[in-house]
This record gives sequence, structure tokens and C-alpha cells, in this order.
Amino acid sequence: MSKKKPQSLDVTILNEVVGTGSVEQRTALARQLAELLNDPQTPSGETAAIIPVVVALAVDPVVSVRKHLAGQLVRLGRLHADIVFAIVADVDEVALDFLRKTRSLDTGRMVAVLKAGDFARQEVIAMRGDIGITAVTEITERGSAELAACPVSYTHLRAHET
Repeated sequence: MSKKKPQSLDVTILNEVVGTGSVEQRTALARQLAELLNDPQTPSGETAAIIPVVVALAVDPVVSVRKHLAGQLVRLGRLHADIVFAIVADVDEVALDFLRKTRSLDTGRMVAVLKAGDFARQEVIAMRGDIGITAVTEITERGSAELAACPVSYTHLRAHET
């Protein structure tokens, strides 16, 4: 008895839309892929197959496409790191709102933003209500004096790092 390997989603058409589709088509694709990522019924193979397409949309040359995608993904509880960091590296108009609202930042990702991000991104992390102890330590021990002076919100300080 042999196990059948699950069929992977063919993303050829999705990649064509990313590469040659209109702004409206790419924006619609961003919405559809966000819904697919948010659907618990989506098979893991399909989720894995669309990650590169979502990353490509996250670096789309048109800001409105990237902003729409980030707005759709902000509500998801767990995003692939490549997607998160592509959005975090975007222009402030896209990245900062995503950083304020996303549920896809665990302590490790927050620390990564604190280490590599500019002051605006660091400040958003410092003011999140769900900041972890390790991130607070990063701010107090290695952050700038300006960052350490931010009004940090510790109301939901994570006692257990994830």
C-alpha cells in the first residue's frame, strides 16, 4: 500500500497575474490569497505553494497593491516569515500600520525588527501591547536612549516567550 503524494497547487496562473496582470487584478489576487491563507481548510501543500506568490505581491511595484495585501494579511494569526519581513521592509505607509496591527509577530520576530529595523519600526514594536520580555530586554539593553524613552505599553507583557 503506497501513500499518494498530495497534489500541489499549480501557481502558474497566479504568477502570470503577478507578472503581467493589471493593478486591479493583482489587488484582487492579494485579497483571494489572503482569504486562502486565512482558511483553516486550506491544505498545507496549497499554503506552501502560494507563499512565494504572496511574497511577490508584497514587493509589487505599486504601493496600493502592497498596502491592500498588508491590510488583508494583518488579521492572520500566523504568517510565513518571508511575508512578514517583506511587508516590514516596505515603505512606512505600508509597514508601520502592519506592524501596529498584525497578529503574526511573536517575540522572536519583534526582536528581529528591533535589531534590524529603523527607529520608526522599533518604536512601533516598543509600543505594542503584546511585547515579550525578550523584546523589552532588547530595547532596554541594546536600544537607543531615544527608543528606551518611548512610552512602552506593557499591559499585556508576555511572560512566556513563543
